[in-house]
Amino acid sequence: MPKPTRPARPFKDLPERDRTLLSVARTASSYGNHSKAIEAAKQITDPEARNAALAHIAKTASSYGNAAKAIAAAELIDRADVKDTALAHIAKTASSYGSPKRAIEAARQIANAYTRDTALAQIAKIASSYGSPEMARQAAELMGAPSLSIPPSPATPPDQDSKSADRLADYPELADLLQHLGHLRTLYQEVSGTDWAQAAAGATAQMIQNVLDDLQELFRRLSAQSITAQTSSSGQSAARRPSPAALPPALTGPRRWAVDEVLRVEYCDQLTKLAELLGQDYLLDILNRPELWDDPQGRAQAVTDAMTEFGERIIRDIKQVNADQAPRFQWSLDSLARALKGDPPPAG
Repeated sequence: MPKPTRPARPFKDLPERDRTLLSVARTASSYGNHSKAIEAAKQITDPEARNAALAHIAKTASSYGNAAKAIAAAELIDRADVKDTALAHIAKTASSYGSPKRAIEAARQIANAYTRDTALAQIAKIASSYGSPEMARQAAELMGAPSLSIPPSPATPPDQDSKSADRLADYPELADLLQHLGHLRTLYQEVSGTDWAQAAAGATAQMIQNVLDDLQELFRRLSAQSITAQTSSSGQSAARRPSPAALPPALTGPRRWAVDEVLRVEYCDQLTKLAELLGQDYLLDILNRPELWDDPQGRAQAVTDAMTEFGERIIRDIKQVNADQAPRFQWSLDSLARALKGDPPPAG
């Protein structure tokens, strides 16, 4: 059997400037700097090389969990088949990472009907298995197949279901950071080397998973409070609505939304720093190439300590959210007790 021939080096006849920009774009994207990669790719004058660079960025960014940057890169591709392939990859990866809205955003831009329907069918299947029936239904309807086997939605108002089930979709930058952490977690599971490095990598992967789970729980609880506040303030007639004085503190004014926004900003900042520590330029490199670092175990332990402290902060915030919610339940309990005794409600 003849030996397979090595494929010709692509774009070997490119001008020097284009070759440099192509290299910069690929390298920057591989290290997670997708904005810099896109800017470099846009300056490539050769159309095929530019499309290839943008396709590479789209694929790499989606693998990092940054669907927003991946879509931004794919949208700049001006060759239909290359663009469709990139968008299909983004759609599949984003849905696998638990971001069906981003997946649908990518899939609906695919020009080829067969490729688009295939991507939407994958999204519907994955979203359904991940417990996002509304997103699954939306994907199925876009491909003209609403009869796909999709579990029914819970018996809740549509507004409430969409906001509580997909809270992080309101904050794409936070969702993208969590997806990037999910990608880093898989890289830690693949670390090989010394027994110490493998043990440290396994522990780090588990800590990342704990952070992801706890943050999802925190914002789910924040979402539930916000939705309850809106329902309580707008879902009753004026005659039946309690006076502001009778309402518990957690349901009055913009306080809940303000707390929500502060937490979002703080966590975006802290998750960005955490991702840098856990990235391929620091802890991953320390565990994969400890001989290149002084005191690798001490450095790794410092990151572990920081992650432990970060995880404890999330738990404290969850407890604070629960404490903020307690007055509402106490108010309901007091109101029920008064009604059972036949006492009149407090004057407003």
